[in-house]
Amino acid sequence: MSYKPVRGLEFKAVQAMMFAGIYREGLRLYQHPVKAFRALQALQKHGAQVLAGQKLSKGFKISGKYGWDMFHPLWPSPAFRKFFYHHLEEVYPSGKNTGVLRRLLVAITKKCPLQCAHCSEWDTLNQKDILSREEYEEKIRAMIKYGVSQIVYSGGEPLNRFADLLYLIGKFDHTSQWIYTSGYGLTPEKAQQLRLAGLEGVAVSLDHHIPEEHNAFRGNTRSFSWVENAVKNCKEAGLFVSINICPGREYIVS
Repeated sequence: MSYKPVRGLEFKAVQAMMFAGIYREGLRLYQHPVKAFRALQALQKHGAQVLAGQKLSKGFKISGKYGWDMFHPLWPSPAFRKFFYHHLEEVYPSGKNTGVLRRLLVAITKKCPLQCAHCSEWDTLNQKDILSREEYEEKIRAMIKYGVSQIVYSGGEPLNRFADLLYLIGKFDHTSQWIYTSGYGLTPEKAQQLRLAGLEGVAVSLDHHIPEEHNAFRGNTRSFSWVENAVKNCKEAGLFVSINICPGREYIVS
């Protein structure tokens, strides 16, 4: 699976086609060309505010689809269409009371091999998981009816429930699906299985470029090597990879 940066005229052409697709979703939502156009303008204005006035100038192509970050489904895809159908409703309400829930974060497990300095789950970490995969499936399916088109699996460390993770990804392969991970145990075989199940991308946590500093922050001497291997294995499997960083004060000012 190839990864290709997209810039210049190619990026502008892809961006124009994306906007054309979003406009078509507006026509479906508002049933009126002028309202659809105004909604597209409202969406573009919202995007400019989020980017603080900066303009997107590049993206990427992976497995025949295009994107520019981890927070929007790849285009073209059913998930992209559904995501922006509800995003239009959010920035330019149609009056139909359409649900605007677009992204769902699923903490699939409390188990984790790390002891991170910034962990918000200390009180429940490594306790027994309560919900079965079938119960997760039922709850996620209910959220999809409210508009969810992107699912992010987290924890704990979601790879601790690898079989259940594969099961759920396979059940919702029509959505954009990601995992937040430390890279723990993410072998080439697991990366390939995740892609074949329908996973779109992997966000790997890396908090310092110096291995010892990262390991100290994560409370495990092997954490940095997990990150290195996970990034390599995911890229080779054709998964979109991003880096999540939680920098300390010293790292920011140094």
